[in-house]
Amino acid sequence: MPNLSDKLARAAIDHEIDLLRVAASANRRVQALLSLLQSEVVGRLAQSNLSATATTRLTAVLRDVRELISTGYGGIDDLMTNRLRELIPTEAAITAATVNNTIGISLMDGVLPRAAMTALYRDVMIMGAPSSQWWLKQAQDVTFKFVQSVRMGMAQGETNDQIVARVRSIDGLFQGPRRQAEALVRTSVQTVANAARVAVMKENDDMIKGYQQISTLDERTTEICIAYDGASWDQNGKPINGTTLPFINDGGSFEGIPRHWGCRSTLVPIVKTWRELGVPIDEFNETQRASMDGAVSAKLTYDTWLLNKTAKEQDDLLGPGKANLFRQGKITTRDLLDQNGRPMTLAQLRDQHGITGP
Repeated sequence: MPNLSDKLARAAIDHEIDLLRVAASANRRVQALLSLLQSEVVGRLAQSNLSATATTRLTAVLRDVRELISTGYGGIDDLMTNRLRELIPTEAAITAATVNNTIGISLMDGVLPRAAMTALYRDVMIMGAPSSQWWLKQAQDVTFKFVQSVRMGMAQGETNDQIVARVRSIDGLFQGPRRQAEALVRTSVQTVANAARVAVMKENDDMIKGYQQISTLDERTTEICIAYDGASWDQNGKPINGTTLPFINDGGSFEGIPRHWGCRSTLVPIVKTWRELGVPIDEFNETQRASMDGAVSAKLTYDTWLLNKTAKEQDDLLGPGKANLFRQGKITTRDLLDQNGRPMTLAQLRDQHGITGP
């Protein structure tokens, strides 16, 4: 009979792909807002007619662009705040539904109290800082780079058009911030989803005795997540089942995961046995139900997971074109996993799991 944690691990990989697609959807919107902001900054600069002696005009331009950047990143912060808050109840419900569907009996409650959800979002840290502080920092970095570029151009005697070209170029003002924004979006989605997952498991601590980290192993997996793959802890974060690594690593990430920028690892619950739950049996007889033996899952790689999918499931996940190339061995999981081509909104994620609500 299959091990419950093995089934939950495979379900976690399924859901990890969905979260990557949710992050891709959010990132598309963020990138669109950055494109709009870049157009506004370039437009304001193009009107400025700067020169080496135009100090008064320079002051006005810097003031206006600072305001544009502050407003633009404020809009991005508002967007991500709303997306992340909406993700909390969705992820909580999916966590419970996944366990219940795998067991075949509804045991876990996936509804978090409203006060708990509010506190969860307020307290969650994205790699050590609130989401809003990261967006503020990015706005400050863009402002600093803009001021530096304009002053450098003026000092070198460049024309206004040359300064505009410097800011607009592919290696100009917004190239680095675009990559930073994408990394922040992805890590924020992972962090908040994991926080909601842990909160649900703590709310159901009468049936959950701990957590296990599942690191999605492929050629992009970092050394730290390779080391942590399969590690397990009790509800208080104490290592169990031979684990020696601490739940919260030196990076100090919230609830252990994500352990670094772009981390794709997840936590799955270690469910108590039926006898530990007070049911005087070893297992139900129905073979479709996973064995609740309190064990942990074996190692699982993306390759193993994807190759065990049917052709239709691969087509639905990747799109027929990419799935066919994967089956032919012409592309690898490295080419497939960021899902930028197939983003998913939170509404679509809820519909996929039959979740109602906001």
